[in-house]
Amino acid sequence: MKGHLYLFAFAIGFILFARAGQQTVPMTMYDHAEPVKLPRLMSNFDGSPVEHADDWERKRRPELLAYFTKNVYGERPVERPADLTFAPVGADRAFPEADMVRKQVRLSFSGPRGKGSFVATAFLPRTASAAKPVPTFVLICNRALEKFADLERRTKSEFFPPEEIVRRGYAVVLFKNTEIAQDEYFPSFGQDGTCVLQDPPFTNDVYACWAPERTERSWGAISAWAWGASRVLDWIETVPALDAKRVAIVGHSRGGKTALWA
Repeated sequence: MKGHLYLFAFAIGFILFARAGQQTVPMTMYDHAEPVKLPRLMSNFDGSPVEHADDWERKRRPELLAYFTKNVYGERPVERPADLTFAPVGADRAFPEADMVRKQVRLSFSGPRGKGSFVATAFLPRTASAAKPVPTFVLICNRALEKFADLERRTKSEFFPPEEIVRRGYAVVLFKNTEIAQDEYFPSFGQDGTCVLQDPPFTNDVYACWAPERTERSWGAISAWAWGASRVLDWIETVPALDAKRVAIVGHSRGGKTALWA
């Protein structure tokens, strides 16, 4: 009986402690009875309603894109560079067991402050041709290639299954996001407490081709990666075996967010 009383007292104490702990949790936006007042999607910034598809295409969509560009993702200094070029990286490689072919290309470009490049890798059906072009997926790859997207196909991963994609009649092209811009910049601290970025933005990667320093309106990593996806689309338009009119851009986590922006 005494043991049961101790257990009962412990249970009551735990419940009271838990409730006390709940009372100390700070209020969040989700605790309020009233919903957060977000802008109305189907109203223009000037208050006029969006009533027809033409209203959306003509006014609402452009103003939303402009707003997100200015306040979220940053303004790009260029879209397609005038000197964008595509050069094969080695010879095409066949994977007979999967009935697919691998193509690799280096996309090169320059700006007023420097040059840049990155590699895109495509896997497509062996039978794809100008007479029978295939739809294509473009993967913004934000994971380690060796582990999750082995281009030699020695290591297989569900994250990147080109064999299955090709078997279903599609092609897939991937590029590594960090060849465009770094994912993170790790700081170090000097003896005087000064914070120093080992790999500071705007001194390398795609940024360094155009701007000497960052401003509050400069493009960030997601916009830069999306820019890279757009350049891959430029290359796809030059490959007769790939159907440039049927392309889907995909990504995982922030890669998905990048795909939406692209």
